[in-house]
Amino acid sequence: MKDLLVKQAVKSMTRGNRSHPNNEKPLSAEEQRVLKKVKSRAHLYDTGLSCCCFRIGLDGIIGLIPGVGDFIGVILAVLLVKTAMQLDLPKHLVSKMMMNIAIDFAIGLVPLAGDLLDIMYKCNTKNANLLEEHLKK
Repeated sequence: MKDLLVKQAVKSMTRGNRSHPNNEKPLSAEEQRVLKKVKSRAHLYDTGLSCCCFRIGLDGIIGLIPGVGDFIGVILAVLLVKTAMQLDLPKHLVSKMMMNIAIDFAIGLVPLAGDLLDIMYKCNTKNANLLEEHLKK
């Protein structure tokens, strides 16, 4: 009798793990829609184009424009966070996202080397990953 109960318990636990690995909660339709939108825009901004075996996005290209390029990149990144905020995110998560944008902006202000580091930092992808981690908790 005891073995039967143990087998049933193990069976139900493995069945539950298959449906939601790592105990992740299923996302609502609205969460899926916003996450998809944020991830696709982050991909476009950070890694949308391939150049010489290196992925570069609109943010990296726009950042090369002297003076205004980094400001335009900040505007695009803030609009991405604003899209994510449709899901009523906690303040600490929004703060992390804004800090990623501030770091990206500061890096981009350094001439030449800053542009290369800005391309590698990929703040929009970091923010999309933060959103995904938060939603799947």
